[in-house]
Amino acid sequence: MNLLVGAARIFLGSVLLVAGVAKARDRESFRKAVVYFGANSAAIRTAASYAVPTFEIAVGFILITGIAWRAASVAATGALVSFTLAVVVRLVTQGEAKCACFGSLLRSRIGPATLVRNLVLISLGIVVFLAGPGSPVIKLPGSS
Repeated sequence: MNLLVGAARIFLGSVLLVAGVAKARDRESFRKAVVYFGANSAAIRTAASYAVPTFEIAVGFILITGIAWRAASVAATGALVSFTLAVVVRLVTQGEAKCACFGSLLRSRIGPATLVRNLVLISLGIVVFLAGPGSPVIKLPGSS
């Protein structure tokens, strides 16, 4: 079980880290994508273009390294739930939109596949959180 939790933690952290770095490298694309989710204020778009990548990079790094991984799993899961709700609202009210979830690495549109991907990532965040306080994430041979 610990190996599974470790793999989930590292995978989720890697996804967040890649997404954050990609957004940071292509802030303009992400800034434009934020408009599709209703951010009409230039100040909000600019703040989001710095805050979201920074958050994703930090949480991804924390998950990968295992430092405060339970708190990071809560932060990641909360952010993913919030984004998924925003995607649902956007899909229901206005339909598909351009997505810069991974900056210029993967230009796509939000849709049902986005929801499935996010539900998988949310599930991984829950698995990591439920691993238990103080338990090692990955047990090494010979460790107790």
